[in-house]
Amino acid sequence: MAAEPYHASVAERGSEPSSRGARLRRRERGEGGTSDAGVRGMMSSTDGEVFAMQATPPERRASTDAEREAFGAILGRILRSGGFRFDDDTVSRLRSVVWERVRASGAGNAQTYLTRLTDPAEVQQIHAAIAVRETRFFRMPTQFELLSDDVLPALWFRRGSDTRLLLWSAGCASGEEAYSLGIVTLDAAIRRGVPLTEPARVIGSDIDGSALRIAENAVYNERALANVAPALRSRYFVRAGHDWRVAETPRRLVQFQRWSLLDAVWPLAPDRVDVLFCHDVLPFFSAEERRHVLARFCRVLAPGGYLFLGHGETLAPVPDVLEEVHLPSASFYQKVSGE
Repeated sequence: MAAEPYHASVAERGSEPSSRGARLRRRERGEGGTSDAGVRGMMSSTDGEVFAMQATPPERRASTDAEREAFGAILGRILRSGGFRFDDDTVSRLRSVVWERVRASGAGNAQTYLTRLTDPAEVQQIHAAIAVRETRFFRMPTQFELLSDDVLPALWFRRGSDTRLLLWSAGCASGEEAYSLGIVTLDAAIRRGVPLTEPARVIGSDIDGSALRIAENAVYNERALANVAPALRSRYFVRAGHDWRVAETPRRLVQFQRWSLLDAVWPLAPDRVDVLFCHDVLPFFSAEERRHVLARFCRVLAPGGYLFLGHGETLAPVPDVLEEVHLPSASFYQKVSGE
């Protein structure tokens, strides 16, 4: 199925359960995964386009070499201080983020910026810049359509339509994903006849305080709403000048919290989360940290709960308590019920 904006016309499909459930299939679990690459090893293969040296005079070449060394040291310091993981798939994007921060800080070059990383405030700034992910409402439309048509109805069928569900957006950034979860839940509850004015509680967690302030303000520009169909826009948003504010009804469902997935204690009870979205967060952790965070995901997920990852993200190996499910439109993981 081609990705398309999530829209209110799904109501026209009626309240009958989708037939996708009959097409679930399991993929064999296996070992594997990519190993972390060293910062130095990546510099030669990934940063040549930034430090192009063709026909470069010796004096400029020395300067370029020094910049390359400084840039490698910056990546290494970020790696050590922030728990981020760099590999060939992410270093290109990280490189542009770092250079943008070099310019924004006024340092002008990598060597000068490296000296500024002794300042904890600047370290926090670069961590926040790296942690910012592309975010908009319904950024992965097929996942939200699956949530609306299959996952939420299945949860209410198993637990009763008077059950208030708990959904979690881990690494919610500026809040679009968390509000999307709330909007989908409200829309699905109306279509399924769920007798609750607040059919779910949605938690959005992130470490970036500035992003969370945007989330709590709940005002977004047209680009952020590109995937929101007119019917949903008129129902769940109100005009705020040239921008849009999330309406009060979905805002009541969502609570934002500032904490890290690497914190020693999470404010979540075991076996409580029904739906967990974690997009583009785990790849920035080390392999050991990913295993640790995933184990804790498994603990807080309710039996039969669902885990959705970002595009192209997979778990290898898949924990025993999770089942990997593939559909034509999307893939996800479900915690084994144990019943």
